[in-house]
Amino acid sequence: MHDGAWFGVALARAAMVTGDRWYRDLLLRELLPLYLKMLNHSDELFDPSRNDADQPVPVTWEGRQLGPEREQGFVPDWWNNGLSVSLEMLNRRDGVRRLTLPGRDELKETGDPECRLSGHSLGMSNHMAQDLAVLLQAAWKLLADRRDPEEVALRTAIGEAARHLEAGRARRGHPNIPAVVAAYARANDDGQRRCGGGGPSAGSELGGVGPHGAPTGTMPWRRRRRGKESAFRHSRMMRCTNGSLRSFGMGR
Repeated sequence: MHDGAWFGVALARAAMVTGDRWYRDLLLRELLPLYLKMLNHSDELFDPSRNDADQPVPVTWEGRQLGPEREQGFVPDWWNNGLSVSLEMLNRRDGVRRLTLPGRDELKETGDPECRLSGHSLGMSNHMAQDLAVLLQAAWKLLADRRDPEEVALRTAIGEAARHLEAGRARRGHPNIPAVVAAYARANDDGQRRCGGGGPSAGSELGGVGPHGAPTGTMPWRRRRRGKESAFRHSRMMRCTNGSLRSFGMGR
């Protein structure tokens, strides 16, 4: 999933620099629709009710696992049909061929000595969210001035995907990831959010309410900060956000 997002960014940049329609068509007809489908319809695609892993959820997965309800804005760490192999299963010292991290394994009942992956992960990291946000920004920039109905529809879907991505991170206590905020602000023409106010996660640092009534408080290790330290943190975050926008020719 990470590699595909960055491949999409490379295609967008190549299309803008060279004008070669091959790059543009591969991105807009093949790769981008897949990621938009996941972000905008993950509530239909991924079911969190079944976890086939036989190990406890690691502490590092706090705020990462899908569930307990289906939701939009989720892209799993992996989603496969049996053509890939799990190195984690192959390297288990106990020899058990089961998932070690939360996920759905369609081959669980039949058994699979080859440790193939068929199903999907139940995890999505902030790293994944950042990669997706950069892809959305690059694709939106490529389509910014287009009037073709199909491309206008794609641009609208990008804005929707950016909203779902931002909302999903906010639900997990991470409402101010710079790249994600930048993607949401630009794709939805939200100048207030781009400047550090308003937007779906406004007030999240004070335990506010985000999209769909979801709480947007910080993670346990991110305590509320006041005074100079808080002001410095906010200014640094906004410099990163504007820098992310400027990297695609979109910043102020």
